[in-house]
Amino acid sequence: MKGGQTPAKRGEEIKILFLPDQHLGRNTASRFGLRTEIDEQAGKGETETRVWNPKLTLGGLKPDELRSARVLLWAGHCSVHKLFRPEHVGEARDRFEERGGVTVLVHPECCKEVVDLADLSGSTEFIIDTIDCAKGGSNWAVGTEIHLVNRLAREAKERGVNVTILSDCHCLCTTMYRISARHLLWVLDNLALGKVVNQVRVHPDARRLANVALRRMLDLAPPRTGKRPVLVD
Repeated sequence: MKGGQTPAKRGEEIKILFLPDQHLGRNTASRFGLRTEIDEQAGKGETETRVWNPKLTLGGLKPDELRSARVLLWAGHCSVHKLFRPEHVGEARDRFEERGGVTVLVHPECCKEVVDLADLSGSTEFIIDTIDCAKGGSNWAVGTEIHLVNRLAREAKERGVNVTILSDCHCLCTTMYRISARHLLWVLDNLALGKVVNQVRVHPDARRLANVALRRMLDLAPPRTGKRPVLVD
């Protein structure tokens, strides 16, 4: 909001285009103190965030909507996190009402309505660290990718911590599903033989800008609290 590498001039208005997940962008803007479409629907004032559809002229927005928006949210979403709904939070609380209650922990790529109802939200690393530090006997409903939740649940069970998926209504992340132990071993075996397989090549300009974004993210990362290696979503 201050202009990034080129500080904003006096009176200059900064707009942010947030890619690629609109829900993460909306939740981030809200934590920054900006009003979102959800706030506008609740009668809390005009929204300062708008969804930008790249397939439509002006992103599908009216000129005045475009001018008033401070954050433009790319019309993308995570198919996994989109399926968690506000009613799932209520159902989870009902399930654990007679078992000492439950803490709802979700990823900020869930819609804002879910994040607002949850007790905690944060990155994959935050979710892992939070469960690692959970007290024995506590109950947790986690809204993120099912395989991660299952791994956390198995490990937490040994410490007397009960972890469950927020809702049985979920889909697999086909991209993450391809990252398996056997595929990693296959890549490492080939590297040991001096053979590079499945090499990803990125245009130098794109690589340079991506490194800037990655470095900023790592510089802003809070001190480590967990016991696992650092993860970057």
